[in-house]
Amino acid sequence: MRMVSQPETQSAKPEPYLDAGACTGCGSCAEICTRHRITAHGHLFDASGCTGCLECVKSCRYGALSVNGRRISAESIVRQALADRPFYAGGGGITVTGGEPSFQPEFALEILQRAAFARHEHLYGNGGLL
Repeated sequence: MRMVSQPETQSAKPEPYLDAGACTGCGSCAEICTRHRITAHGHLFDASGCTGCLECVKSCRYGALSVNGRRISAESIVRQALADRPFYAGGGGITVTGGEPSFQPEFALEILQRAAFARHEHLYGNGGLL
């Protein structure tokens, strides 16, 4: 059996993330958004049709809903990587991965171009090393 990520199910915008174990079933999110339902089986969240307004996250008093994803610049990512620069001296480098970097190819390329200080740069996608 192989795990496969399907790019059509990934979003380039921040989305609500449900930690069902933290949900108390108060229903504040369901009052604001029809994508949430509180049932006898727990909190159900249907992400299809989610507009990304994140009002449900703002309404959750117990922290069961949070934002999955954030906007960040390539410059900021490389600045963070520079903090680890002493570790690159032994031949280390930067690998762009996590999710599917080829979903945003221009962004991934900008990171790798800005990371010229690293000895090795790699792009690792769902298909392996690219």
